[in-house]
Amino acid sequence: MREDWDLLTVSERVEAVRGSLLFIADPVSHLDEHDHVTLADYTLGELYHSRLVLQRLLPHLIEAADVPPSRND
Repeated sequence: MREDWDLLTVSERVEAVRGSLLFIADPVSHLDEHDHVTLADYTLGELYHSRLVLQRLLPHLIEAADVPPSRND
């Protein structure tokens, strides 16, 4: 989880989660050609971080999905 998570706007949080989901879907395309760590270490580290982000965010997503939409939407 990012240390500055509480300072992010909703759209920045959505973009952070979107980036994590995209990485989980295709981690190889996000590798830097100049990265000196192995593919396995880089991928496992990023997947672990993405999992932490999603675990912390999932309860909030479920809660938001359970709230009926307002009449203004």
